[in-house]
Amino acid sequence: MNLDRSTVNEHRKRSLELLKQMMEERSNENKKKNNEDTRLLPFCVIKAATEGDILAIHKVLNHYERYITSSSVRRMKHKFGNVHYCVDETLRQHLQTKLLMTILNFKLIR
Repeated sequence: MNLDRSTVNEHRKRSLELLKQMMEERSNENKKKNNEDTRLLPFCVIKAATEGDILAIHKVLNHYERYITSSSVRRMKHKFGNVHYCVDETLRQHLQTKLLMTILNFKLIR
């Protein structure tokens, strides 16, 4: 390519710095997402959900939606033996129903 060795090294150095910066930004974004996912539901929302408030129940279901979906992923094989992963909708709906029943049957002790 008829490039000086110093030019190649400079491009390599800049590329590695840019890659490092991008990876750090992505890592920070993932940390933010994980922090958002691990937040607890406010007590008032839980209390309202156990009393049958539809909006509060919806908030609880939304809070656990990602967990339920990731727990419902199943390994499948095509007829040719290729492996792929998909969400088992029956299992996902079953887990949502169990959560809903648990919410409605949950008794708060004062």
